[in-house]
Amino acid sequence: MSMLMAGLIISEARAEVKHRTIEPLYLITIDSQKAFDVVDHIIMLDELHETTQNHSMWTIVKNLYSGLVSKVKWKGNIGNSFQIHQGVRQGGILSPFLYKVYVNNLLEDLKSHSLGFKIGTTYVGYPTCADDVAFISNCEQELQCMLSVTNHHANQSRVTINPSKTKAVILNKPKALTDLIYNGP
Repeated sequence: MSMLMAGLIISEARAEVKHRTIEPLYLITIDSQKAFDVVDHIIMLDELHETTQNHSMWTIVKNLYSGLVSKVKWKGNIGNSFQIHQGVRQGGILSPFLYKVYVNNLLEDLKSHSLGFKIGTTYVGYPTCADDVAFISNCEQELQCMLSVTNHHANQSRVTINPSKTKAVILNKPKALTDLIYNGP
């Protein structure tokens, strides 16, 4: 999903809440520390195998990420080769897609348990762009459930959530009572 589409979903959720006079609407942005660097290749390939019907695509990704080696150059000296078992390429065209495949179990778990916001019958609880995920809900307890499910999946997939960069906001705070006008005695 593009950032533009994620922004559109959030805007539509705000409009839906106003239309249905639901208060409030919560948004949490989740930040994964070094998200692309921690993607375990075996887990990623297993998830891709489960989610795609296209065996050719799986084979291409497997070949791209199997047997990777690297060397470090420091002060003109080149070190020994070592194997790379985790991480997707920074700036790689496939990397945002592969990261989303990597966290797909989390996203599907949230959706299957109906955790998050719906516009009509359309589930829009987690607009996602690359490694940026937002949770939308109109219920604080539901958001807590979403965070608990996220914590469980993060532990399984070796992803660390960065609490200092993870932010929660109320998108449509109820109007204060001071806005009311009383024309009585």
